Amino acid sequence: MDKTASFSGDAAPRRSTSSLEVPVGLDSVELVMKVEEHFDISIPDADASTLVTVGMLHQWVEGELRRLDRPNVDSATVFCELRDLICGQLRVKAEQVVPEARFVQDLHMD
Repeated sequence: MDKTASFSGDAAPRRSTSSLEVPVGLDSVELVMKVEEHFDISIPDADASTLVTVGMLHQWVEGELRRLDRPNVDSATVFCELRDLICGQLRVKAEQVVPEARFVQDLHMD
């Protein structure tokens, strides 16, 4: 994962190489890495930069697992596993991790 693109609702680029690049802190890079490791997937930088909400991340991960023909992909289970990863990484309460929660504005991810 490139350290210039990740979950963010912030429009200001860190570098001017692409208008899609957004500032990324350690939390966001580590979260992407944890999601990739947990689900054994790879999230392309271009996709990661568009995943602004928990729901968007959930849909992307679920879709990728289905695309890879992973057995027994259950939407609720995927969401619960993502919620646990997000809570652990961002130190937020489970009730804050809802589909419409924005990573930067609502969950205060750097």
